[in-house]
Amino acid sequence: MKANNYEHAKQKLNELQPGLGETLNPEVKIGNQGHYQIALVRKVNDVKRERYITTFHVQSFNARQLEKLQKGFPFLGYNTTIVVHDPSKQEGQTTSPEILPGGGELPQGPGPNGMEGEAKNITPGMKAPEKVEEAFDVNTARVAELREFAEENNIELLEDDLKNDIKTKIKAWQDEQTNKV
Repeated sequence: MKANNYEHAKQKLNELQPGLGETLNPEVKIGNQGHYQIALVRKVNDVKRERYITTFHVQSFNARQLEKLQKGFPFLGYNTTIVVHDPSKQEGQTTSPEILPGGGELPQGPGPNGMEGEAKNITPGMKAPEKVEEAFDVNTARVAELREFAEENNIELLEDDLKNDIKTKIKAWQDEQTNKV
């Protein structure tokens, strides 16, 4: 089966680097037809040759994995992602294929680390379902953020509580909140 967003993905890859889209496989494997096929694009500065090398690979994701990818792909070293196949679109249905973050373009100018074309100001382009509040991740938050979250939600903390103590109290509060619903 041909990927339902193949032509657009090929065009976007060719815009990033001429000829890059020609290497994109138009077929979706039978077992992956119900999954999103995402081209993960990495643009690396080759200092010796004084140019950028753009590479990609296509990976399958289910809806939940895709949400996580949208939040963390710059931290994994990717500059952008391109939807090659969207299982929610019917065959023959026209898609408005979007590159997930940043509206479809690699950022121009230097990024936070001073590299040209580096991912910056990335915001997920796909809309989350309405009225779904993003959970506060205690594992990645700093102590100040943990204390601020606890204060906003009236979670009792002691002044000498360590980070793990604060995490435990917030997790207990979050569990309590999910059980109420």
